[in-house]
Amino acid sequence: MPKHSVSNLTTVFSCLLLLGLFIIRLQVDGRAGHMDEYDYLFVGKTLLAGNHWPTHTYIFGWDWNWLLLAWGDNNLGGISGARHIASLLGIISIAGMYCFTLVLWRNKTTALFAALLLSMEAAHLFTSRLATYDIISFTFFVWSLPAVLLACKAAKYQWLWTLLSAALLVAAVLSKYTALLYLPFIAAIVLFNAPTQAIIGILLIASALGAYVFMHFDQLEVLYNIQINGAHDKNATALDIAIRAMRQLPILLFLSALAIGYSIFCARRQLPGILLLVTMALPLFAYHLLGQNVISLQKHLVYSSLFLIPVVAWGLQRIIENIQLTSARLLSLTSALLIFGLSNYQQLQVMRTSYPDVQAFVPFAQHIQAKESVLSEDPYLFRYLLQDKVSQTQINETTWLDNNRDGLHEHRDVQHAVWDRKFDYVFLNDQQHATGNATLRDMMQLRGYATLLYQPYKLTTMSGTERVGVMSLHARTHNSMSLLNSD
Repeated sequence: MPKHSVSNLTTVFSCLLLLGLFIIRLQVDGRAGHMDEYDYLFVGKTLLAGNHWPTHTYIFGWDWNWLLLAWGDNNLGGISGARHIASLLGIISIAGMYCFTLVLWRNKTTALFAALLLSMEAAHLFTSRLATYDIISFTFFVWSLPAVLLACKAAKYQWLWTLLSAALLVAAVLSKYTALLYLPFIAAIVLFNAPTQAIIGILLIASALGAYVFMHFDQLEVLYNIQINGAHDKNATALDIAIRAMRQLPILLFLSALAIGYSIFCARRQLPGILLLVTMALPLFAYHLLGQNVISLQKHLVYSSLFLIPVVAWGLQRIIENIQLTSARLLSLTSALLIFGLSNYQQLQVMRTSYPDVQAFVPFAQHIQAKESVLSEDPYLFRYLLQDKVSQTQINETTWLDNNRDGLHEHRDVQHAVWDRKFDYVFLNDQQHATGNATLRDMMQLRGYATLLYQPYKLTTMSGTERVGVMSLHARTHNSMSLLNSD
């Protein structure tokens, strides 16, 4: 069979597979979501309703994120509607990967393989099924890459590509500040290839981000102190972070090493580009490793996949084009995709089960009355579920409760408030205060709280460590037994 016919057959097979994966991606459900989804949808719906929320003290970014997802929730059927927005963005980002790889290698088959690999990548699947800012930022960032390459080497419209790439990079950063780590690397690449375009792009991006910081400086200072220096402080060992990354990216790392070896011996002209791509896969991993911060690591590693996948796609295309038999080509391609898909499916299952499923607790929220109060370890769950029913001042978070109003947020504040029976409902999930929660549950039993739901769970982290805990919902009753009369 002629070589171009074999190539067409491979292309048709890959396109049909990609179409099937797109259809699967659009199948979302309305089950209870990740705690971050409730956070985002509550804030977004608050803003859409014309109310205020201190968004700039919470994330480094514009309000467009919250509003887009909340619009999907309001107009497309609740949380499943917001997830449809995320799924659509996931598909758009896969198209961006195709364009990036096409501009990079100038080969449609390689670009198609890259799109297929990203469509099966676990972290990408995970983030594009959650109504959060991760997929929004990633989509902007992916589409900035072909524009950056064209700004470096396009024969026409170079100024247009420079403006477009700068706008997309600003949008990526304002959707999630972690994209900021890539700006120095991208600036260096453009500066080396097209100095004039680099200077223009740097000025545009610096001006836009500088104006944003100037406008919201006081709020961003609060964000820095609480989120970055506080919540994102050291929380894991460097070894644990390395193990998690190796578990999440084993196939890509292995195949990238093979592609590097192949280029050394058979395609040395491509080696600098391949090594540059591998280097670009490191910034966010290095950020987590040096900061010993494991929060969002599994989602951030999609940026490593973004730059390793074009390397693997290039190697896969080189292997297949050197196989003479049509059946052997299709078998090789199918085997590679199957191995990659199964590996990422296993990783996706771990990601999905790495947080408690709160579905069983959602129906109980329907019984909470307008004047009743809630104390919750995950306040956004109830803020979202009770948004149009209960005043937000009646929903309190265990971490930020100041019962004695001394300016300190201590666990004893929670204990004293529970002992004084100040809340109609108490929700605990053992995500932050597992040991203290055991004491709280004993106290509530003594103080006349009825346990409405008690659900043990077991999670497996990306490093393979198992975590156990309990989710429980308690309701205050008229019985107020204390230690004095418990005998």
